[in-house]
Amino acid sequence: MITSLKEDSRPSQQWYWDDWFSAFDVRLCSLAARGLWIDMLGIMFRAEIRGTLTINGKQLNNESLAKIIGATEKEINPLIKELEDRDVFTRLQDGTISCRRMLKESTRKQDISNIRSTAGKAGANKRWGLDGKTMAKNGKSDFVIKQSDSKNPPRNDSKPRTKSMTKMAASSASASSSASASATPKEEENNKEGKRNVPNQIDIDLTQFLIDKILENDIRSSSCRKMTEENQRTWIDDCRKLREIDERTPAEIKAIIEWCQNDNFWKANILSMGTLRKKFDRLFLQAKRDTGEDDLSGIRDWLKERGAIK
Repeated sequence: MITSLKEDSRPSQQWYWDDWFSAFDVRLCSLAARGLWIDMLGIMFRAEIRGTLTINGKQLNNESLAKIIGATEKEINPLIKELEDRDVFTRLQDGTISCRRMLKESTRKQDISNIRSTAGKAGANKRWGLDGKTMAKNGKSDFVIKQSDSKNPPRNDSKPRTKSMTKMAASSASASSSASASATPKEEENNKEGKRNVPNQIDIDLTQFLIDKILENDIRSSSCRKMTEENQRTWIDDCRKLREIDERTPAEIKAIIEWCQNDNFWKANILSMGTLRKKFDRLFLQAKRDTGEDDLSGIRDWLKERGAIK
């Protein structure tokens, strides 16, 4: 007997009445036998191994079947024999009754699932050297890696950073050192203009902080796991605008990220830096109302007191 063929928890399936009325093997059976067969189909659909007359993976005998449908074993024995004589169902090698069509569809669905899973793992391994399960277990996006080179030492929190963000951090440091060198007023102006296109370390860290929080809530978050380098630059630029244009301090931004990603409503709605910027004023006022403080520097302690974080 098949040992594992797990199905989803769908409460229903498609039923084709033309197939039911044109199934001559079933139509040749008595009314009582057809009624029993309908109940048996319902049990087989709900079985862990869909398409087999089992409960919790164990074969269902005539006595147990009779109890489930509210009849006696004496009543159903001839009906089961009638169904079997008409070749309505098939028995597996261990004698378990099965519906050929239902079992075939389930097996086909499982085969397709296995093929897709194998292809997905192969693609992930080819691209990142890791399979999907490893990434999901670690709670990291496809882009998340650990910094290990001497030019980009790990941050204090030792959290992973995206590949492109590592490059951006290096670019930011390089731009800062070149800007500090002696230059003419015109060159200084050009340097300032160029620096606007170079990510600031603060914006990189705040963006990574938001990504980490989103992944803590949902390790399969598509907004983080499938993020492209272009999207990352957009997030970082939105963070820069939040600081420079909207005049929000890094401490305020970090506090609001912490607060909204621990709020049941907002954590399902703030899934990008752009959305955070758009809703920031509302989030800031609501966080102040909840904490009763104008200064949100103690937001982490406030969340700890309420058991939102450890």
